[in-house]
Amino acid sequence: MIEHAARALEEGRRFLVTSHLNPDGDAVGSMLAMAHLLRDNGKEATTYHSDPMPGPYLFLAGIDEVVSTPELIRGEYDTLVVLDVGERERIPAVLPAGADRARIVVIDHHRHHGDYGDIVWRRPDASAVGEMIAELARFLGWKVSKDCAECAYVAVLTDTGSFRYSSTTSACLETAAWLVSHGVEPWKVASHVYESWPARRMRLLGDVLRTLEIECEGRLATLVVTKQALAAHQASVDMTEGFVNQGRMIDGVEVSVLFRERDPDTFRLSFRSRGSVDVGVIAHQLGGGGHPNAAGATATGKLDEIRAIVADLVSRALDEITPDDESRWSRH
Repeated sequence: MIEHAARALEEGRRFLVTSHLNPDGDAVGSMLAMAHLLRDNGKEATTYHSDPMPGPYLFLAGIDEVVSTPELIRGEYDTLVVLDVGERERIPAVLPAGADRARIVVIDHHRHHGDYGDIVWRRPDASAVGEMIAELARFLGWKVSKDCAECAYVAVLTDTGSFRYSSTTSACLETAAWLVSHGVEPWKVASHVYESWPARRMRLLGDVLRTLEIECEGRLATLVVTKQALAAHQASVDMTEGFVNQGRMIDGVEVSVLFRERDPDTFRLSFRSRGSVDVGVIAHQLGGGGHPNAAGATATGKLDEIRAIVADLVSRALDEITPDDESRWSRH
């Protein structure tokens, strides 16, 4: 379906670009990369998102132009580009009035997804939507600026866990090299994304690590972030990005889950897997979704009750692991 997506970009004149709620590196990077690509090739593009942009990505060109209040956007759009969104419910709830009659173009790499969009291009084998935007630019033969390349590179870098996850294919690495050839400086990007956090984030992490629990015979690690802990350290929600990976770093752990309190009795769940358990399936059972190694969901109820449900689902998934799966991921 890349041909249909490419044609929509060629035919459109005025674009509104958005990505999923609680944006991560791929959501932010691909949204900005798409806007740069369109503008660099003679189109009008507005980036819109109802959520704040996470701190590690504030260095990206164009992020200060993201509109967060729909009332500030005037006029009609012929095309709405929705990036990295598997389910319609993950699109920002309130879109500008000028987008209600636009043609919807969906570019996504989630395996589990809803049926929405007028033109849909999905590649579950892609490492990130940023990789797909680079592919689209090459397919069209369009100009790619350094700013566009840098945003797409951030999308690929973060969604592959710094090129550590199983989604790091030869095509992904070739795309990264192509983006570097367009001016991306890997160290500069990595420094901003991974090594520019305030001290209060590290203090928050210390408190979160004290909530660590190991279950399922050492194969499930869970961590908790409460609103009280965030307030105590004057920390924003985006500062918890990557905390879930701390549990997966423990030898023997197959699945790590971070429970982040959003409201009383409402928690945002982030799942990470070492590869033998498909956490996308588990998240889908809880009304969420994602990828085999990284997924998310929202759950309501008491924390202990939610943790018990998650532990049961993970335990069942662990019981289904074959000897081949275990030997493939064993460190010893």
